[in-house]
Amino acid sequence: MYVTRKIFVLSALTLALSACGGGGGDDTSDNTSTTPPPPPPAYSVSVDSAESVEENSSLTVGVSTSGGEGSESITASIRRSGEDSDDETDGNASGVTVEQSSEGFVFGFGDIAYKRDEYTITIEATKGDETKSETVEVVVNNESGNQTAAYVDSVQSVLPAQRQFIAEWLMVERLVKGVNLSGGDIDIKDIKPLYLSATSGDGVDNNALLSAHVSDDRISGYADNSVNESDAFDGFLANISAETCEPPRCFNEHLVRVKPMFDYVFERSGGVIQEPAYGDVGFDAGTGTYSIFYTAPDNGSFDEHGNWTFKPEFEYLRDIIVAGHAAAQTFSNAE
Repeated sequence: MYVTRKIFVLSALTLALSACGGGGGDDTSDNTSTTPPPPPPAYSVSVDSAESVEENSSLTVGVSTSGGEGSESITASIRRSGEDSDDETDGNASGVTVEQSSEGFVFGFGDIAYKRDEYTITIEATKGDETKSETVEVVVNNESGNQTAAYVDSVQSVLPAQRQFIAEWLMVERLVKGVNLSGGDIDIKDIKPLYLSATSGDGVDNNALLSAHVSDDRISGYADNSVNESDAFDGFLANISAETCEPPRCFNEHLVRVKPMFDYVFERSGGVIQEPAYGDVGFDAGTGTYSIFYTAPDNGSFDEHGNWTFKPEFEYLRDIIVAGHAAAQTFSNAE
């Protein structure tokens, strides 16, 4: 009995050691594996901008970035075509301001001398070790110069007929028809003597009125951006103003010759239309026409883009001015 118990105890001890690893030491191996995090998306930059802007206005260039890692910095620079960098303006084109905004950058432009200025804007963005660069080409248009160019073009296309007062006569005819349809009673034949008076005397010679400006290389030079606004148009504008020109090279005086014809109609309209005021000859950029009824504040006003708006009571003048110019241009083209 004694021997049997000893064997049983040894067997139990052997089983216990086997369950604990047999006393061969701790197993420290770790079978778990770690997956490295994915790399960040590639760094990218995109810009958004209009392709053109008017002088004396601002342009916002939107900038958006994504991806990459690390600290980020974004800068902007601008160069005028054909102009070297200017150290006094932080390397940017002269006369242009640059400000950073929440959307990107705002570029401010002032007056420009030629028909247009062309600029290249460069946006450079750096994040960590990555640098990206994007460029934007922008044209700045000379709004005031282009309005004057349109004025000159209108004069060039209509002037042969204007020299013979065709446009004004057609305007008077339409005005008389409108008055008579509204209850007036005016005989167009009674205005003929006033027309003959307007078309006689000094200042009506076909070769004198603004003749230096109807086919001038300076005007075509402005159109191809080789002549600046001042050199192209100063003489033309001087010969329009009644204060600076000398007859018969005075466009304003030429058009004022028709004033008695309009006075005759207004005085005999019987109140069916309201009589407007007269002003210096002015140009409406919206219709491409000029008239002595523009510029008079009592008649209406210009907006910042050179578009003339008549007050409601003088809106009838718009139609006869546009129709008169169209008829005069047709007459000119047929000559």
